[in-house]
Parts: sequence; structure tokens; C-alpha cells
Amino acid sequence: MEKFKYNLQKVLDFKIEVEEKKKDDYVKVYKRYISAQEKLNNLLKQKSEFENKKDLKSGIDCANYSRYFYYLQKTIDIENKNVEKIKSELLKKKDELIKSTSDRKMIENLKEKAKIEFDFEQNKKEQNQNDDFALFSYVRNERR
Repeated sequence: MEKFKYNLQKVLDFKIEVEEKKKDDYVKVYKRYISAQEKLNNLLKQKSEFENKKDLKSGIDCANYSRYFYYLQKTIDIENKNVEKIKSELLKKKDELIKSTSDRKMIENLKEKAKIEFDFEQNKKEQNQNDDFALFSYVRNERR
């Protein structure tokens, strides 16, 4: 009996490789996104804690408070932009991953259909052989 050989197997292997690379890219960007999100949350927490402890005794304290508060706000704004940038990159990577997954699934579906057709043809050949053997056996027994 013949062995099933899919003529698009190299294409399927390539699609699987591409999908794995896209998964890796997505995971890397996702980790960067989580890290940036945590950094932003820490900055917001620092700002909140700093706002709650206004223990100002002199003009220098007020000036330092203002400078530090301004610094925190600027850093938060920068980190917000960074999070948004990474988020848009994450969405792009997600779309690429979805596309590569659908490409792979399409090729796999074609492979499954080809395998079903191959099995059907093999069963048909086997059945024809069995019919020929049965007919040969019948003819041989009739001649005796």
C-alpha cells in the first residue's frame, strides 16, 4: 500500500515556522507592554503617595515639591505615550499572528482533504484487488 505524500508539505512547514515566529514576536511585545504598564502604574502610585504627603515647611520644600511633581507628571506622560505605542505594536503583531494562523489552517485543511481523498482512492484500489481475488477464486473453484 502506498504511503500518503502531501505535495504542499514544504509550504505547510514554512507556514508553521512563520506562525511560530509570529507567536514569539507577539509574546516579546506583550512582555514589553506588561512591563511598560507596570512602570506606569508604579509612577502613578508614586504620584498619588507624593500628593498625599504635603509636609511643606519652607519655600525650598515647596520648590522641591513642585519640581518633583512636575518631573513625575512628565515621566508619566512619557510612559503613557510609550504604553500606547507598544499597545498599537501589540495589536499589529496580533493581527499578523491571526493571519499566519489562518494561512496555516488553510493549508492544513487542504492536507486533510487530500489525505481523505488519498485514503478513499486507496480503499477503492484495495476493494478492486479484493474483488479480483474473489472473482479469480470463484472462477478457479468453478473449474474444478
